[in-house]
Amino acid sequence: FTFPDDAMRKRNSQQRISPIVEGDKVFNLNNDINKPTRSIELYQIAQSFLNVVGNKESDATSTSADVIFQDEVDLSDQAMLALFGSRVQGSDWKIIQKFSTPTYSGFGIDADFNLSDQKHYLVKCDCCNHWQFPTFEPQFINIPNLSSDISNLLEIDQGMIDNSNLDLLNAEVVCEKCRAPLDLGRADNRSWVAKYPSRTHHHGYRINPFTVSTLNVAYIVTQLLKYKQANFIRGFKNTVLGLADDAANNRLNLAQINTAFTNKMVIETIDKTLPTWVGIDVGQTCHITIGQGYTLNQIEAVKFMTCHVDELLNVVGILKNTLNITGGLIDRHPYEPTADAVREATHGLILPCEYRGDKELNMVLGPAKEELYVQANRTALLDEVRNGITSGKLMLSGYGDFKAIITDHLRNMVREETPEKPAVWVKLSQDDHFFHSTGFMLSAVKLRRLQEFKTVNP
Repeated sequence: FTFPDDAMRKRNSQQRISPIVEGDKVFNLNNDINKPTRSIELYQIAQSFLNVVGNKESDATSTSADVIFQDEVDLSDQAMLALFGSRVQGSDWKIIQKFSTPTYSGFGIDADFNLSDQKHYLVKCDCCNHWQFPTFEPQFINIPNLSSDISNLLEIDQGMIDNSNLDLLNAEVVCEKCRAPLDLGRADNRSWVAKYPSRTHHHGYRINPFTVSTLNVAYIVTQLLKYKQANFIRGFKNTVLGLADDAANNRLNLAQINTAFTNKMVIETIDKTLPTWVGIDVGQTCHITIGQGYTLNQIEAVKFMTCHVDELLNVVGILKNTLNITGGLIDRHPYEPTADAVREATHGLILPCEYRGDKELNMVLGPAKEELYVQANRTALLDEVRNGITSGKLMLSGYGDFKAIITDHLRNMVREETPEKPAVWVKLSQDDHFFHSTGFMLSAVKLRRLQEFKTVNP
């Protein structure tokens, strides 16, 4: 049984698992013969064992299993969850069950549900016999005095409740066909129905507020008002409605990304007269974005490329000799000597950059004057990529065979905005490198313009 981290593992093992295992007779049939081994991490039940673990690599590689339960999937490291899946390869059962509140569409539990048979808990109307899956939408909700002009119930606010005298206490979940009240509290009018019944190898179950009868409309609207007050509507969609969500300013969508791509898959000859900017994300495989333009108001990425870190200096040398490199930034960590070597090879045109501090960009001198590097606010740097694509000011050309990879990297970053915390970009998977290299490229433009401004306005 996996949890996202050790703190959650310990808390749930003590509060949820232990009372059941210790108190239910079925788990203790042989206790009069042998005292079972039991702790926060391990529960012996007869000759079987339940391992309760965090989400670390050591947890995922040490023990084979017949059944794996993965809780809070969306809060867990997705690579580790996949590694846990390998633990059942030697089993005759090979059972894996996942549970989670969804967060973002196409990620975590939502992605897994999309691959399943997608079972929904339908309810039959006693009046017209229509089967349906009620959702928090006007066709299923009757709130006395609510205007028929409201097409999205998320528009409801305190002012609307007061001014229109909305009667939340008498609000009902109704049939979308005949508008008769639906009885959500019985079992004889409910049925789990698969959207894709042929997917018999993979079952998935979607739970929403109307899967049960205990969450009434008044409660849901009250929660909506609280989340609105906290400016955290995604939290309402995730935790109350049970829906994955992609707010427009939180994650780049496919339409925005596809609009940014031009039809120039390959630019055979890159213009040597235009200012050229380089962004490099460093790893065993380095990802490089090369852009051209005078200001951030119109920048075209003219080439995307990768190389092994051992080849990076050679690649940078070729770029320096063939292009009009005006400026650039390279990831300073985790290979600081490599970043320093690139700075030296380009005579300071491409500077090391580390994510640190609140200032958008800050020039720093090391012990020696030639040890110049840049500190950048990570959120602001990555915002430039989002803003460039959504505004149409950043065009993506010269992508060659990398279009799908670039799209995945741009989609694998989400801007987390939670109450009382600074916004931060988090990655949904390990593959986000072209997002960062493009951010370094754009910030190189911004850095040069800031330097020019300081020169004019000392």
